[in-house]
Amino acid sequence: MKKCKFIITAIIIMLVSLSSANIVQAAKLNSESVALMPEETYQLEVLDNKKPVKWYSSDKKIVAVNSKGKIRAKKVGKAIITAKIGKQKIECEINVSKPKKAIVMAIASTKESEKQTHITLSSYENLKENMSYEEAVKTIGAEGMLVTQDQDKSGKTTSEVYTWYGDDEISSASIVFKDGKLVEKEQVSLD
Repeated sequence: MKKCKFIITAIIIMLVSLSSANIVQAAKLNSESVALMPEETYQLEVLDNKKPVKWYSSDKKIVAVNSKGKIRAKKVGKAIITAKIGKQKIECEINVSKPKKAIVMAIASTKESEKQTHITLSSYENLKENMSYEEAVKTIGAEGMLVTQDQDKSGKTTSEVYTWYGDDEISSASIVFKDGKLVEKEQVSLD
């Protein structure tokens, strides 16, 4: 009888220790890999964790990380961001690539053929709030296609949306003008 109680007690102790070991879950990052272009940022977060986290970059010249896990791509290359929680280390690979041809802009068609021109992502990013359409065209280097136009009761144009399509017919840039001033822009870059 004593032997039986001893075996049952030993089994219970083993089961309790195994179940408590399974309760502890390893923390993980919200992303295992991130692709960025220079000057872009991304917020890394440790999931299922309430302990303090220390952040490290394998190459600070490529990707910097602050004490809260916000990363900033600096130049083209690869780096590993490590979140250290006590003795546990979790890694995220960051690939920084140079900006590609961002958008192919359509210019008004001629009788012979339609002309197209390319702009870079940096040209697109030079568009500033409150620019007129004419200033935007000078910055971009091409006319856009008027997609929608709203008018008030008197017929005065209140808002316009211009879009430039890429030669892949997927990439595009759209710019919203209200009362003749740029208020919003959005672009989908080429892969």
